[in-house]
Amino acid sequence: MSSKANPGGLAFFALLIIWLVQRLIAIASSPFYGFLGESTGERIKRRLPLTTALDKGGGSEVTKVLPQIEVDIVLIKKEILEAIIQHAREDVPLECCGLLMGQGNLISHLRRMKNALQSPISYSMEPRALLRFFKELRSLQLIHLGIYHSHPTSEAYPSSVDVEQAYYPDCTYFIASLRSPSVRAFSILDRTVQEKEIQVID
Repeated sequence: MSSKANPGGLAFFALLIIWLVQRLIAIASSPFYGFLGESTGERIKRRLPLTTALDKGGGSEVTKVLPQIEVDIVLIKKEILEAIIQHAREDVPLECCGLLMGQGNLISHLRRMKNALQSPISYSMEPRALLRFFKELRSLQLIHLGIYHSHPTSEAYPSSVDVEQAYYPDCTYFIASLRSPSVRAFSILDRTVQEKEIQVID
């Protein structure tokens, strides 16, 4: 008994093959393709614009895990930096505090403030004194650029209280330590502390 191929069966089989190929192509181009073997990093990189995922010059592939973090620079006049240190020494054993002003990104003026807490471990400025300061800023045509205080017995790094009370995210926070004499500057934004490089201007 001889067997003959069924034309209808062959046509159905051909359509099935075509359908399977189409499905594989669709799956490969879907965002869930990573579950079939492509790593998450490869999937993300594949979907980046060519200007980001490929080097423009030679066309070589570039993987960017995190952007390079550059250290910010704060400019301050030499006499202002010296005045911060002098204020810190005069107010020992208490923390001193004050406000810094200038134009552009150069700190050129300082205003001493009284530590209302009279404490060796924390500071606060009187609201009325702050109000007078901000009124005077307008007449002086200066910008509020920074805040400073001292740490008589600890390192020049923001304490948890300093971070919690950093209410001016656009300002630079200077801390003068008398424990190991030094002055350091920081930005504090959303409780994240990042040190700045101090550039002294004569």
